[in-house]
Amino acid sequence: MEEYQRLTKPKTRLTDFFKDSPLYDLDLDRSQDIAREVDL
Repeated sequence: MEEYQRLTKPKTRLTDFFKDSPLYDLDLDRSQDIAREVDL
């Protein structure tokens, strides 16, 4: 059981993973328009 936990445990924290990402400093713009209507 200990070996399984050791093997499945992430090597880095999720926040560190995103900080180390090559896309970390990418500045994405999002449209502020009202969302489109969708017929359900």
